[in-house]
Amino acid sequence: MPRQRVKLTQVLGRYFWITMNDKEFEKKFDESVEKVTGIHTKEEFETFCTKVLDEKEINLFEGLPYRWWFIEDYSADTSVAVWLFNHGW
Repeated sequence: MPRQRVKLTQVLGRYFWITMNDKEFEKKFDESVEKVTGIHTKEEFETFCTKVLDEKEINLFEGLPYRWWFIEDYSADTSVAVWLFNHGW
């Protein structure tokens, strides 16, 4: 999973992907995962996705190049996972 553990860094005006150590990755991963409640219909899900796309910024220098949202109680037999990543990754 090394590609999942990267962050962007700048050296002498050039940008490079570097691999995070285990401790840094675990901290950043915990920050990039969020459990969402209260979404049970298609309309609520569309509103949530629109809000995420409009408001959530992925900072490639500060965190992981992706974010996860989990909706465990979407319906009685369905859970939803939303994965958003920066296209530069």
